Amino acid sequence: MARNETISKLKIFENKCKKEVPDGLFDEEFYTIKDFCDIGNGMVSGLDKAFQIDVEKLNEYEKKYLIKVIKANSLDSFTHNGTTDYFLIQEAKIKNEADFIQKCPNLYGFLKAYKEKLNNRYQYNREIKYWEWSFLRNYNLFSKNEPRIFVPCKERISNKNHFRFAFIEANIYPTQDVTAIFPKKETKESIYYILALLNSKFVFDWLRFNGVVKGNIVEFSEKPIASIPYRKIDFKNINEKSAHDNIVRYSKKYIKNRDSREPEKIAIEFNKIFNI
Repeated sequence: MARNETISKLKIFENKCKKEVPDGLFDEEFYTIKDFCDIGNGMVSGLDKAFQIDVEKLNEYEKKYLIKVIKANSLDSFTHNGTTDYFLIQEAKIKNEADFIQKCPNLYGFLKAYKEKLNNRYQYNREIKYWEWSFLRNYNLFSKNEPRIFVPCKERISNKNHFRFAFIEANIYPTQDVTAIFPKKETKESIYYILALLNSKFVFDWLRFNGVVKGNIVEFSEKPIASIPYRKIDFKNINEKSAHDNIVRYSKKYIKNRDSREPEKIAIEFNKIFNI
């Protein structure tokens, strides 16, 4: 698509995302993702390979510390390619090294090879035990028992025309190369609608021109994601509600069966919403 045509469509996109004011007119500002979603950058282990563990080698007590993790290379548009088992022991759960060895002998045996590197991690102004993660950034947000959207924190777009916003089931955590998005409680639009919007051509092109882009790499930390325009649905409008519900249905089907016809159907529904 020619640059001028793209910019023209992005202006329509922004206009359709504008905030309403009390008298029924529209404000100059548009709604953004931060108005409807909570956003968090992933947790920092400090040495990922030291916390990836074979579940079969753990005792029942050690298994209590297991979490499911998805890293950036496992993400795709709408979906993901599986999880990895990590262990996560929060501060104060284990009193000292002797307590760790006694309660978690298999984890201790696994970590011994990484002990020196783990002790040399950045300490974030506190003493971090070698069996602990460096920084449990946004842990409370990620621990919500609800689905979420993950995206790589950086994405090269020189050879692609889409991003990798993926639907992720509840109780799966991101590491530092992933950013997570959670619809707020008061948000009326479905997470599947938000997922489809973020994976749309509108958002791809908008971020190409307005996002944080360096050398064909788009940054997806909290601030750039927060600035993405958001099309709020008027659920009293039959046509808008119908388009929203269709997008939700097609997104669910695509996540389940990866049928290439579903994204095309989603694009048609968004064109209806944006009158393009």
